[in-house]
Amino acid sequence: PPLEKRISAIFPDWDGSMDLPPEAQHDSVKGGGETQSAAGVAAGLKSPAALTGVLVADALLNQIGNPSPMHLAYAEDLLARLPSVWIEAAREPSGARAVVYLLAMAPEDPTRRRQFSLLQDAADVGVQAEVERLAGGIDEIAAEMRLPLLEICLGSLRQLSGKQYKLFKANFALLIELDKKVNLLEWSMQKLVFHHLDDVFEANRRRSLGKGTLQQNKGAIEILLSIIARATSQEDSTPEEAFRVGAEALGLNGEPLDAGGISFEQLNGALDNLTKLKPLLKPRL
Repeated sequence: PPLEKRISAIFPDWDGSMDLPPEAQHDSVKGGGETQSAAGVAAGLKSPAALTGVLVADALLNQIGNPSPMHLAYAEDLLARLPSVWIEAAREPSGARAVVYLLAMAPEDPTRRRQFSLLQDAADVGVQAEVERLAGGIDEIAAEMRLPLLEICLGSLRQLSGKQYKLFKANFALLIELDKKVNLLEWSMQKLVFHHLDDVFEANRRRSLGKGTLQQNKGAIEILLSIIARATSQEDSTPEEAFRVGAEALGLNGEPLDAGGISFEQLNGALDNLTKLKPLLKPRL
């Protein structure tokens, strides 16, 4: 339901205002240092860039689940820029597997040739035909289009049989392994696909209700924030400032780690630990 209806269901006397009451604007740290108002965080920040970061982060949190016209326009622009042949392929099971395989291809030979050779031997016949049909256009798919295109594939991939998914998963992992240089985009693609589909196809996989706190998982959070701060730093702020904004918004102290020294094994371990957070803490993170 729209945000207004959801708020009204919880607070029947709500007057429709989006402003915080004065007392809420000045709330201090609560809950053992794990809950802190945006105003409280902002008051403790010293640099204009860090203050801007908190305000932007707070605004983004308020937009979760409520895309603005700007977000919708951006999504429409991405879809318009994606070649229709790729979108059509992503919407059926054989084509979706081919799209994911091609998104995992190395940008240049000889690695790309080895990857194509692997698929010729290992991919299902129908999938290999789709790979060959789409292969000539892979370089037209810009980096910012790849994760959205991958998300379109997820619905189609859910239609695979258990045997098909097992083969697809093994091939996908091998394609990335052949590159011998996993980058953040490839890692994100793997994480996105396996996170969404392993629960569907692996019957013995069970997620227990998390009980962890932010403070208990401080080390894992520092790893995650350090990677994000480095990968998404803006011109008006440094990765160090971005890290501190994120940490302070969570009510945590700490210094950014050397992101270049963090392995993907460490990042995987951190995310696995963070899945055990209490459910209501995950949206804050």
